[in-house]
Amino acid sequence: MSSNFTVLGANFDGPWARLDKQGTAMTYDHYPPPTAVMPGSNRFSIDTKENYVEWMDFSFFLSYNRDNGLRLFNVQYKGKRILYELGLQEALAHYAGNDPVQSSTTYFDSKPGVGPSVVSLIDGYDCPTWEHRSLQYGWTIHDNLSGSIHDHVLTYKADIDIFGEKNSLQKVEFVPVTTEYPWSNGAKRNTMKIQKSFIQNENESKINWAPNGAATYAIVNKEARNTFGEHPGYKFSPGCLPHSFKLVQRHERHPIIDFAKFFDGESLDQEDLVIWFNLGMHHAPHTGDLPNTVFTTAHSALIIEPLNYLDLDASRATSQQVRLNYKDGKVQSVKTFDSQNVTCHVDASQLIPNFWRDTGTTSVLRYLFGASQEDGIVNAT
Repeated sequence: MSSNFTVLGANFDGPWARLDKQGTAMTYDHYPPPTAVMPGSNRFSIDTKENYVEWMDFSFFLSYNRDNGLRLFNVQYKGKRILYELGLQEALAHYAGNDPVQSSTTYFDSKPGVGPSVVSLIDGYDCPTWEHRSLQYGWTIHDNLSGSIHDHVLTYKADIDIFGEKNSLQKVEFVPVTTEYPWSNGAKRNTMKIQKSFIQNENESKINWAPNGAATYAIVNKEARNTFGEHPGYKFSPGCLPHSFKLVQRHERHPIIDFAKFFDGESLDQEDLVIWFNLGMHHAPHTGDLPNTVFTTAHSALIIEPLNYLDLDASRATSQQVRLNYKDGKVQSVKTFDSQNVTCHVDASQLIPNFWRDTGTTSVLRYLFGASQEDGIVNAT
């Protein structure tokens, strides 16, 4: 053994690895935290038998399967479908380290399944999450302990339908130009314009995001127009990983085994289109991740939002707003748009969670129907 070789000591379990309270509480931490209350009637409705949800002008069905967990179906806005399906297809965690176990560890979460480990929410508390953990492969986070660096990749499928199933993929680019204007007296101006185009087929639909958001993409219906003559649609904004998103024709059977086989040159002009996109992040666990990974800062997202789909900002329709008119620095009139003020007293004791009602872990079976559990869901012991 080399004289420079350092033998690491053992790592022992202790309070640092446990979830109970540790350390000195912050000032005022002993006071109850802010609590969301609903002084009036519900602004949503849930059909637990049909797994159907309505909130304001949105509605959708919830589904849950053993391999991939939660997904949404038939998402509608004002009675018109905007998404046929949105759900996780696979979740991957790839690790690195200086030993053969760490360096060869990769987890595909659909193998053990997301469904078998469903845990009910606890009233009033965030959900905990748990993650697995030498200097080139991570930080020293405890005595003789390093957190294994790894990355997460979550693959989603979004089947967007805009006024029907026949849609197209539109690209809008911000293009720098040098041009003259009638009012510029021959002087050239450095400015920018937008350039609109359509992605015609699957050979062109493996797309990386443009730097600084200089291009946007949207699923639109070329056969429809809004009040002002524009094609209505929904646009999407950055996620991550090597191609930011891929768009193909929808087929009932498209298992995510080899994406290359999805792209066979099919037309994307007014067809039933599906977006496959990845969310994820790189993670080097640090001391703040003990004993659990801090998930409130571990975010990655794809933003799906209307593009020329509505004639106006939808929030303008709400009664929950107020207009104040001023004169000489004083309020002259107030308009509340028929919104209702809270006049009742809130009984805060009703907000205290009843932890004894928690249902614990629930298992979702691989098959929808079983011989002994007709609903396909059983409570774990």
